[in-house]
Amino acid sequence: MKIKLLRVPHYSYIKQSNQKMKCENFPPLAPAVITSYLRGKGIGIEQDDLNVKVHYDNVYNTDYSGRVDGKIFHDKERVMNFINGSRDSELENVGENILKKSNVDSFDLILLSIPSLIDISPLLSTLVIAKILKEKTGCKIIAGGGSGAELEIGMREGIIDYLGSEHGEVLSECFIRAVESGRDVDNIPGLSYLKDGVMYSNPNTTPIVLPCPDFDGIPLDKYIWRDDFFTKKHNLEKRDILILPFRHIIGCPFRCAFCCESAKEKNLVCLEATRAVDYIQSLSEKYRTNYFFFLHSTANFSREFINAFCDEIIRRGLKLYWTDCANFTYLDKGILEKMRRAGAVRLIWGLETGSPRLLRYINKGITVQKAEEMLKIADDIGIWNGLEIIAGLPGEKEEDIRLTIDFLLRNESHIDTVFFNPYFLDGSSLMSKFPGRYGITNVKPIHKYASLKTRELVDNYPFNFAFDEIDGLKWEEKMKQIASSCTRVITQTRGGFWSYETESVLFYLYSLFDDKVKIKKLYNEWACEVSR
Repeated sequence: MKIKLLRVPHYSYIKQSNQKMKCENFPPLAPAVITSYLRGKGIGIEQDDLNVKVHYDNVYNTDYSGRVDGKIFHDKERVMNFINGSRDSELENVGENILKKSNVDSFDLILLSIPSLIDISPLLSTLVIAKILKEKTGCKIIAGGGSGAELEIGMREGIIDYLGSEHGEVLSECFIRAVESGRDVDNIPGLSYLKDGVMYSNPNTTPIVLPCPDFDGIPLDKYIWRDDFFTKKHNLEKRDILILPFRHIIGCPFRCAFCCESAKEKNLVCLEATRAVDYIQSLSEKYRTNYFFFLHSTANFSREFINAFCDEIIRRGLKLYWTDCANFTYLDKGILEKMRRAGAVRLIWGLETGSPRLLRYINKGITVQKAEEMLKIADDIGIWNGLEIIAGLPGEKEEDIRLTIDFLLRNESHIDTVFFNPYFLDGSSLMSKFPGRYGITNVKPIHKYASLKTRELVDNYPFNFAFDEIDGLKWEEKMKQIASSCTRVITQTRGGFWSYETESVLFYLYSLFDDKVKIKKLYNEWACEVSR
């Protein structure tokens, strides 16, 4: 059985800067983990990344006929008409141009990996690619990593055979084994399928696995960052920066009520510290890079683990540079200093709000004072501080907004980047499972995707669910309040600059200098140059 895994493209209208490539600056992790797991089970599989190939060719390919205008994948009506049988030569050409970037012939099964859904473009590109693949090759197609009514329509139109849920490693193995042995696939955990016109979705009861990712087959050379103009202007040493994503923790023990992890029963799986460092060292040596983006909800879910993890890196003398998310709990100056020695370049802290009342409401388990203390210590020892803020939480009042703004202004010198997030109700959160407990009611799915076509913040953000506040705002007014709150916090504070290239630039500068003051000065100069 010949199998191929393809990462599908996604497209953003958002102009963050004049950077060349408009996509992530590191390869996708999910395909590399699934590929590693299947290869480890003796299953042959090829993988490729259509996303980076499209974006790379759009910038560097001198053959303009091979370039892809991704705006077409924001036109839902047009794509759905095409999926439903209408002829559209432009969409056909776009889809065929994408598929020309990888060998897709003679495969029995193709797995389509869908990027995280911020806007609708990944879903629509998946549908177009699946339709052309099905017509061209007739292979079986499983789409995983995304959900939505659009994908179900694709199944009903016969262009997608199955949908896979998250953590699809064991699911994929079970499916392949069943098909190869001629067994029924209807009972495979995590698989969604159509039978006699009825959609069935099996809960994913398979164990979560954490193999060492295998990036072989993904065109890593297209992810290498270099900026000859910047290095020449500032007389800096040239270095190629390849960032690899990695995960040794899945889930989170904290119960922040808004978070997708908060209502899960089995919500923490972690490698032993030595095994995690084994994998990281192996990846560093194999792919000749020291730069890692750890994709965790929190790096420091316990004092014991973060100490053991950092101790192991330091003991081995590994020169690593990494970024991760962190919680203000279980940290002190000694641990932060150890994290820095072990390679921590940036920590993204989940504060969410500067209001003590709302911190209690969302079960954050921290105080404003603790957050301020940790931010100052991290800044003093040279760690780049990113801060997550959620605007428009249910029940948010004027006083809460003012307290958040005051916190950001008061700690401005210790905060390097602020990530502003309009509140949205996550279907897997405690707030969704127990809405009355959190003062909300009338929860209903709406699946509103970011339009990316207007200047209104609320139009440029996805909302999966609508809700009303109990004794408060109805949904239409709440949407406006969320947008207003976020706009006020953004405009009245300094958020710092972020683009898809941010992590590459930070890793580059930290690899050259130990002085954060100098790093920050050069970073801000780079940000000014690329944002003009």
